[in-house]
Amino acid sequence: MQRFLSSIGEVLAPTYHSDLDDLKNHWRSIKTFYIDKNYDIESFHELQLPGHIISMVSLLIEENKSGDAGPCLEFFLKNRILETLCLLGERDTPTGVRKLVLQTTTILLSDLSLPLLPHMSVHKPICRLIRAIITTREQQQHQLFRKQQQQQQNIHLTNELNRLVPGLASLQQQQQQSNDDSEFVNLLEVLTKQLKMYPTLLGFFQDVEYPYGAHFIVYQGLLHHLWTVGSVGERARKALVQCLELMPATSITTELLQANHARDKFKEGLIDSLEQLQQQQQSVNSNGINPKTSHNTSPTLSPISPTPLSPLKQSQDDKIDFIAADPLALLNHINFINIQMTELLKIYKLLPPTIASINYCKSGPPIAPENLSILENYKTRVSFCCSLSTVKHNDIGEYITKLWEDLFITDTLGPALLHTDDVHCATAMLYLREILSLLHGPIAQKIITFLVGDLIKPTDYRKQLLSSSDNNNNNNNSSITDDDIDDNIIRSTLIKRISHPNYIVSLSCLRLFSTLIGLHNFVVIYNLILVNLPPPSPENTRFSYQNFATLQQAQKSITNYLTLFGNRYTNIPSHGTETGLTDIFQNKTSSQTNGYSAYLVDARYQVSLYSSACAQWPPNFLFITKEVYNNTVAITLNSFKPTTPSNNTNQLQKSNSDNVNLSSPPTTTSSSNSISSPLSLSSSSSSPVPAVASTQQQNNDFNNSNNNNNNNSNTQQQQHQIGPFLEEIFKLVRNMVNLPIDLNFIITGILSKLCYYPCPQLYPYLVHCPLSTMSPIISSQQLQQQEDETSSSLSQLSLYSILLNLSEQIEEKSQSFNSFNEILDQFRIFMTDITNINDDNKFPPNSILSTLNQKNIDFLNSVIIIEEFCKELASIIQARVVFSNNY
Repeated sequence: MQRFLSSIGEVLAPTYHSDLDDLKNHWRSIKTFYIDKNYDIESFHELQLPGHIISMVSLLIEENKSGDAGPCLEFFLKNRILETLCLLGERDTPTGVRKLVLQTTTILLSDLSLPLLPHMSVHKPICRLIRAIITTREQQQHQLFRKQQQQQQNIHLTNELNRLVPGLASLQQQQQQSNDDSEFVNLLEVLTKQLKMYPTLLGFFQDVEYPYGAHFIVYQGLLHHLWTVGSVGERARKALVQCLELMPATSITTELLQANHARDKFKEGLIDSLEQLQQQQQSVNSNGINPKTSHNTSPTLSPISPTPLSPLKQSQDDKIDFIAADPLALLNHINFINIQMTELLKIYKLLPPTIASINYCKSGPPIAPENLSILENYKTRVSFCCSLSTVKHNDIGEYITKLWEDLFITDTLGPALLHTDDVHCATAMLYLREILSLLHGPIAQKIITFLVGDLIKPTDYRKQLLSSSDNNNNNNNSSITDDDIDDNIIRSTLIKRISHPNYIVSLSCLRLFSTLIGLHNFVVIYNLILVNLPPPSPENTRFSYQNFATLQQAQKSITNYLTLFGNRYTNIPSHGTETGLTDIFQNKTSSQTNGYSAYLVDARYQVSLYSSACAQWPPNFLFITKEVYNNTVAITLNSFKPTTPSNNTNQLQKSNSDNVNLSSPPTTTSSSNSISSPLSLSSSSSSPVPAVASTQQQNNDFNNSNNNNNNNSNTQQQQHQIGPFLEEIFKLVRNMVNLPIDLNFIITGILSKLCYYPCPQLYPYLVHCPLSTMSPIISSQQLQQQEDETSSSLSQLSLYSILLNLSEQIEEKSQSFNSFNEILDQFRIFMTDITNINDDNKFPPNSILSTLNQKNIDFLNSVIIIEEFCKELASIIQARVVFSNNY
């Protein structure tokens, strides 16, 4: 009777269940499942065990909001619940439990404010779980490799790739993410952040079963996911950089850099400091510490094994113990960097030395689809090396930058770019182009300096060379050429290849320069173009589109570009007439500007983007802002008031000091050297077009046209120097009517990118029509005088003048066609038909286009491209005018 009444009482007044009771009930349910050995996944979900685990985590997080350790956390640690969960994760029974355990552990470590890692019941099971996952992954990779060997598929190449990149077991299939890879990397990321907050806990994650210099278990886990495809690999690489930063500081990198001034000793790893360190390590090993031999030893660069600081202290209880571990035993950053650079070079050697088809040099990656995985791995490694170059801790960035300069640039990239075989050097340029947009940090600066030169050196060298020429050659007729002045052999060689007789070399070189110019890097533009132009002066650095004189120049240039061809080569009727700058700005012009509004939208975006990306350039190479211009105008107007000579001089000096010292050379800033990701080519290079003819025919036609153009250009006497780069580009522009469509697209794309730059020094040659001036405030009489003085010199250098000559050539050559306008209209329709993109000029039979040969097709393509390019140039000027009046 008493029990009956007691049960009734419990029903009417149920016993209160605390959070601790709920936690115990959840844990009891989980233990019961495994005690009964119900290992099937259906029973696991039927009993709602994932819900029990999630509820336990929620109770712990809710209790932790108070900031103190409560009874739930004490029960969780005392009963070693996490240790049991990690054991279940090691076995992964039933399948999928490991992923749930990884998620649970990650949430507990990241969301609880109280540190859990110092507890033995936390860090030990986590280390065992990480090691079990690494072992399982290695076994899976070994089984996959053995299976491929049995099938005899790419044994040699797979062997090499598998040795270089763990998990990259085949050439056709990169390492893919498994079911729990993402959660595993999440756990390693959280551990890295926790250890960065509590660096004294590093010793808890030391596993002496791994080779000396790689005892850090978190490093071992990340190492197996560095080259995993997708976001998992990206997060693993970022976490590994953090691992390098959290290691205690050592002097080994500085000593190594100081001892390695000789390149040959630096490469072979035979310096005395390394031998001493290895001898010390051998003596330590003989005293009882015998780490396994590293299977990651680089065949090119010897690893470093310095003396440990102290042996590992084992903790016997669950209290917080801080272990003083040898940082170089945990993670030997020198050895790691050596391995990364060596494997990068070997991956580069695995890339095909030549392109398999001419189509690979026109667009897209320069490699066959079956080898694309190697190229992607190469690009990933380059980006990772750039990230390492930004790490200042332990001089890691300086060390890998030195290796990059000596081993990659000098010994690998340089010989590849200067290869005597045309196809080999073209392929090297295309491979270089693939990584340019990925470069950043000190490595990016080294590559830019290697390709185009240092920021100040070209100017100083030119002055020295010209000075020595005046002193030593007064009695002879020798003259200084661009080849003598250009002391950068890579830059001069690449510029010469712009008009190379081989079509593949010229196209590859132009694609490389197009990517370089799209980096928004001041050093590139300065060394390729600006160093050869007149230095900045108060006139051209104060240039602005905010006064009537310069707006007249803009109106004249826009009108000239839009009317250069007009409706001359079309039978489509036009409606309306142009009335002036207002109608052009409002896009109310006639049908000759079809598509102009699309160019204008793109131009406004690109002008804004380039202005923002180049904001850190030296001010004397940028357009002045609206505020600075207004101040300059106010000071200029005030100067006409009656004042004493001394006051007037002070005002003029003040107006010149508002910007910078214009006579001083530009200086390099950290932001000006940063590499930004280049955007796509301009709108003129995105239209679908038919393909060109065979390689041999293209090379012959291209060689003949260049020879004729060289003879014409050599007879021209130019009064101004624009530098070899612009001269080569203009040389090709003059011959656009005879060039293949692929070259014309890249040439116009390069010029469009240059026109987007907010640099007033470029406008007389690239944007404005001839007879223009850069002075912002000028009378009509002075304008006419300057036009007469510059007419003869700029007529041969201005882009508009070249386009004007091309229009005359087109007019003359069009006379050889019957019904040229009708042919061109039908050709436009054929080019814009999406169904004809993949057809190699397969025109409809019995049509007016079916009788065209390859030369005629190239000519028609060039006419359309030049017409569209003129619209694009007009839109750039209009967009720049609008932008200048708003900012």
